Amino acid sequence: MNPPALRLQWTRALEPRDAADYDAFVAQASTGHYAQGRRWAKVACAGRLFVPAFVLARDETFRVVGTALVLRACWRRLPLPYAVVERGPVVSDPSLFRPFVAALTRAARRRGIARLALMPYWEKPAAQMLEQALGALGWVDVQTAAGPHVRTLRLATAGKTDAQLFAGGHYVHLRQKIRAAQQAGVQSRRGSAADLPAFAALYNTLMRRQGRPPKSDAWLRAVATLDFSPQGDIGLFLAERDGRPLTAALVVRHGRLCTYAWGASDDTPMKIAKMVPPLVAAIHWARDVGCDFDLGGIPMDGDSDPKRLSIAQFKRDFAQAPVQLLRQHARWLW
Repeated sequence: MNPPALRLQWTRALEPRDAADYDAFVAQASTGHYAQGRRWAKVACAGRLFVPAFVLARDETFRVVGTALVLRACWRRLPLPYAVVERGPVVSDPSLFRPFVAALTRAARRRGIARLALMPYWEKPAAQMLEQALGALGWVDVQTAAGPHVRTLRLATAGKTDAQLFAGGHYVHLRQKIRAAQQAGVQSRRGSAADLPAFAALYNTLMRRQGRPPKSDAWLRAVATLDFSPQGDIGLFLAERDGRPLTAALVVRHGRLCTYAWGASDDTPMKIAKMVPPLVAAIHWARDVGCDFDLGGIPMDGDSDPKRLSIAQFKRDFAQAPVQLLRQHARWLW
């Protein structure tokens, strides 16, 4: 059977009708991810040497069958021959994945892109079939332990009562940590865009202690443009004692999933798990908006990094069964 003819549109700005179609497809596709949303483009590029482009693929009936937010490297407005599709492209029908990636590759080559990386947000076992398709098209597995996560943990929260969320023997230690934080006078609350400076102060101090780059002011301004309302696409949760922020969690909502994206903690020594209160508040929010909760990744099998392993152990208080995702692939186009 001949592959379907796809009509590809690659543009820096979509017309209103195309933009609405793009948004609807990414929101409804089971393989959609917030990193592929149009609203996320500003955040993805803020403080980084990238410019965004949107790709929309339609079949012969004008139906949208694939999308991609392509981030192209640039230097002083000069486009460079490298691009990445973070957590994409988005294709809902596995049979259309190979023709769409082939068309995307040709379009990228025509635009002077020499190397392209992608990481479709597919879970196994379907991810195994897609990895085989990528290999047949010349893509190479470039996944590293320090790269974007390929394993995560999820907590089913939709439809549960407060009593059901952390019920059962698995959550004994988590319930103890929740009570210990309450007894220590730590309270959590939902924040707004106005609380982003407090989050940045915690996060950037943490990054400097670890010798890693902080978030830029441009990134904070971009995040502040997102919808922080209770039904919005992002949630900021802070844990405080005596009005002073101790920890914070930034969570992004997409489709039926709320994903823990960034966390931060101060260096105050306390005999409690300080990140538990904001995460518990975030999980309640996910439940209230009808979503499940993704804990934002755990290390690959065989990863020996002590920091990543420690974070993973903390996350396992909330969920146990890992979800395996498709690994990052790249290829030279010239």
